[in-house]
This record gives sequence, structure tokens and C-alpha cells, in this order.
Amino acid sequence: STGDNFYPSGVKDVDDPQWRRSFEDVFPAKDLPVPFWAVLGNHDYRSNPDAQVDYSGCKLADGSTTRWRMPGRSWSTRFASPDGSLTVRVIGIDTQQLVGDAKRRNAHLAWIDSALAQSKEQWLLVVGHHPVYSHGLYGDNATLKKHLAPMMEKYGVHAYLDGHEHDLQVIKKVNGVRYLISGGGGGKRKTEPGDRTEFSSSTLGFMRL
Repeated sequence: STGDNFYPSGVKDVDDPQWRRSFEDVFPAKDLPVPFWAVLGNHDYRSNPDAQVDYSGCKLADGSTTRWRMPGRSWSTRFASPDGSLTVRVIGIDTQQLVGDAKRRNAHLAWIDSALAQSKEQWLLVVGHHPVYSHGLYGDNATLKKHLAPMMEKYGVHAYLDGHEHDLQVIKKVNGVRYLISGGGGGKRKTEPGDRTEFSSSTLGFMRL
């Protein structure tokens, strides 16, 4: 999930009824027995963002463990195919820190730089909430273009996945990095194609990568 996981104002704690109403019941384990990795969005900060971190590993009423995965406000995880022939590093970042004040931004940029530098996998993906490039309502984010994009280019990130815009967009590669916007999971908003557009849709939906 690319953030704004609980709209419009996040969750209060691990017992918030939204966990059942907006996650466990919407994506039932019997139909989707897979882990759900998530990052935080700006609306998640309207309540208690750490509750989403704390919910990872929680036991449910039926004795099972939630499939929710958010080991921290930012995280780095390695995935591999069963035979080990395909390896993927996925780095989840907290873009709310990057669009905040300079002190928070610089601290998080240092963490991102370290996580990217340590990646040795065949594929390298970064997941955040705010777009770098967009032809939706918010458009390009000048702060992320200045600070995040060059770092991803430096380390050869294959794709940056984000949300925030309530639409679906595939942006042409910019200096080798593919930009994918998947923000149509719970609401839709009009978007128009632009000079970097390969695909755009103002419909509800998800992306399969």
C-alpha cells in the first residue's frame, strides 16, 4: 500500500475498529493469504502513525496473525523467488518526513541513502506516498525532485511506487527510474495525460507490478 491507508484520519491504536472494517474484512485472509506491506501517507499522520507500525504481528480474534506488515515508519525488505534466482529489494520510505522541515528531511534522506547503498539485489524498488512526478491534481513535487530523485538515480532504482493522487498513472522513465502512481484504491479524482504520461486513469483500481 502506498499510504493513506485509513482515510481520512488514520487509526488511533491497534484496537481501532477500522482495522477490521477497512482492512481485515475488505481483504479477507481466505481469499488473499499474502502479506500486505504498507507505508504511511499524510492522512495517516492525522491520528497515530505508530499504531500502524504496532499492528504488525498482532493476533486476531480467531487466533491468526494479521497479514499487515509495517516494521517501522520506514523499512527495507528483501524478497526472493523460491529457487533464489530472482531477488528484489523493496524500501519503504516516509515521505511525510521529506516534505516536512529541513531537519526531518535530512535525517530521513540519510537513512534512505544508507538503505539504497546496501542493496545488492537484482531489482530495487522504492515505495512512498507522495509522487515525484505527476500529471494529477498535485503535479510534480519540487522537494522530492530536488532531493529524492537524484538519489534514486544514483543507486539505480528501477521504479518508485507512490499514491497521494487519487488515480492511476504510469510515468515514462526519468533518468532510468520508472514512476508508478497507484492511488485509486479508495477514491478517484480526475487526472489528465501530460508529456510524461504512458497511462492514466481516473478510475478506482490497483496496480500489479
